[in-house]
Amino acid sequence: MSWLLSILVGFLAAAAGGVIAGAIASGAVSWYRISSFEGGSGYFVVGMIILGLMAGLLIGVIGARIVAAGPNPGFLKALGVGVGVVVGLGVLIGGAARLLADVPPTVGGQELHVMVEVRWPEGEPVPDPESTRARIALGSVSGARVLRGSSDGPLWLGDVRLEEGRQVVPGAVELFTERGKRVIDIQVGDSSLAGFLLPIPRRPGRRHFEWSPWYPTPRGGSEPWPPHKFSIRYRIQPRDQPVRVDRIGDFEVATIAWGFWAESGGRLAASAEYLISHRGQPVDFAVDTASNGPVPGAAHRAQAVGVVVGATPALVAAVPGRAASRHCYLVVPAGDSARVERIGPCGYTVDADLLTSDTAQFWAHRSRTTVRGTIDRVTYREPGRYQVGDAVLDTRRLTIQPLPQFPSETSQPSDVPPLGISPDERSLVRFVYHGYSVSTTVLLDVDLVAGTATMLPIDRNRMRYAEGSELDPAWVLHHFEWVRGADGIDRLRERPNFTPLPYRGRISTAHDGGHYYTLKPAGQALADAVVEFLVAELGGTVLPRGEYATWDKVRIGERTVSVMATGSAAEAYVMVSLEIGEKDPALIPDVARRFDAALATGRYDALFGVPES
Repeated sequence: MSWLLSILVGFLAAAAGGVIAGAIASGAVSWYRISSFEGGSGYFVVGMIILGLMAGLLIGVIGARIVAAGPNPGFLKALGVGVGVVVGLGVLIGGAARLLADVPPTVGGQELHVMVEVRWPEGEPVPDPESTRARIALGSVSGARVLRGSSDGPLWLGDVRLEEGRQVVPGAVELFTERGKRVIDIQVGDSSLAGFLLPIPRRPGRRHFEWSPWYPTPRGGSEPWPPHKFSIRYRIQPRDQPVRVDRIGDFEVATIAWGFWAESGGRLAASAEYLISHRGQPVDFAVDTASNGPVPGAAHRAQAVGVVVGATPALVAAVPGRAASRHCYLVVPAGDSARVERIGPCGYTVDADLLTSDTAQFWAHRSRTTVRGTIDRVTYREPGRYQVGDAVLDTRRLTIQPLPQFPSETSQPSDVPPLGISPDERSLVRFVYHGYSVSTTVLLDVDLVAGTATMLPIDRNRMRYAEGSELDPAWVLHHFEWVRGADGIDRLRERPNFTPLPYRGRISTAHDGGHYYTLKPAGQALADAVVEFLVAELGGTVLPRGEYATWDKVRIGERTVSVMATGSAAEAYVMVSLEIGEKDPALIPDVARRFDAALATGRYDALFGVPES
């Protein structure tokens, strides 16, 4: 058999190798949960197809030449050998990949949750859910009693109930694999309270949808399991069924959780949807006839839900619409039914900004924490007015008012919420960029009734601030005031005489725990002053600059502090930090505290400022 036919066999075997490798790779994406973030899963599949093509070509050519050197050579025989070896290897590799993967079992095509109830020891109180994080860890244990994989799910301490004199707490966790023996670990805070080996089969069926007996079960003839110890029972449930139902006034909100994961700080979040009903009747968001309103097939399904606290609780729901849009709705009890009113476009959450001129309330609202996949009970906790997307929701009167259009030459930074509301509650204050430069900023006095927005210039050299995200109502009311006109309307005006606030630096924390102290707007002159301060006040020693270094290093004790001037024009700043690799959680905050005190004296004021344009 000629080389030309051998090469043809190689190409045909390569085609088979590419197809088989692509099929295995597509399966592996699911089996091993390869993320699609930035095209990761797609690149993996393409890379495996290329590898399969190359391997198939090599195997086909080698196989064809072996056949050519043997008795009775022929094209079909060579093709059968080459493709057969490729298929055999594909079956072997694909089978091994499937057997070694953590593939979740299914019932009726649906993946499963393990629903758990934990019975607390008699006389032992359940921890406070507001201050304690609890979870269930489902582990897969190999024959050698080695934990080979695990998945975490929530334990809802706030849903505790009393049953036969014992406190029972529910929870849920993904049944993430068919492999291994199933071990459940109950964790509260950083402690493991109890662990159980559960007889969940490799592929549970519908008969496991019923609650199991309480475990551990005493061995035959032994005493009952002592009441001073933890016990547990479980059942299996498809993931498209609610894991939890919350009753909020006349509403029932059922949570469907497709999966759980740990957010920063260790909190368990969920990929969830919500089924909302009022007095047993589904809430129908499809009554909205807007062209981009909700999809009729998802009539009572929301992607996020917030509770509006009041004598009669209401809800804010984020509902998926057409063309990947989402809209927020206000849902209010109205006798035996619920009134649904569209607020406007929103994101994946029901987040909102509280309109307040109370600085403590402003920062309390900004520092709130919510967990994705749980009902938001904190955003609308305070009665008042909230900006929700392009509208204002008054939770006291349950009314919605659209925001007027802002001037076209302005843009809103996403990290600066409204900075106040007028005493007559007619106008709100927004910090915006003016024109095409983030260094040119103004305040907007947005009149919700008249539908107008009036710009008030910010003189940054007199109204000192480093970043817009640091501003608050106190800063606004220090430099501006509400003046009531003859028409009885409050309007924002710059105060004719105000004392400039002292400059202050900003402390920030990096992902590795290191601290950075930033002074802005400022340049090299202030950096030199900081170096002199470190030498004079903290006993520092200035180290020689390297050949290509553009910043100073000061040795303080056993630590090296870097002082760098960077940026340009209005965005120039000075940054003070420890040298890379050094750790000291107290030094940079101490430098910041001392230098801020020096800044308050005003002696460094001339070294700050925005250059005149």
